[in-house]
Amino acid sequence: MAPEQARGEALDRRADVFSAGVMLWELLTFHRLFKAEGEAETLNRLLYLPIPTVREIDPEVPVELERCRHARARA
Repeated sequence: MAPEQARGEALDRRADVFSAGVMLWELLTFHRLFKAEGEAETLNRLLYLPIPTVREIDPEVPVELERCRHARARA
């Protein structure tokens, strides 16, 4: 679920891009990004916690993937 959807806002294709990014993050780290004990805490994490970089979770992930993330953030 994209943050916009959790806030009840209108959705567009950026929600799909966000979801694809979450899936990639989870595939690379073998961790669930926003998983918590319950639905309310999961939504809280989605809305308010910063997303750690892939290399913060797994330093073995190639540096080039971090560069892609930074290039996207600057665009």
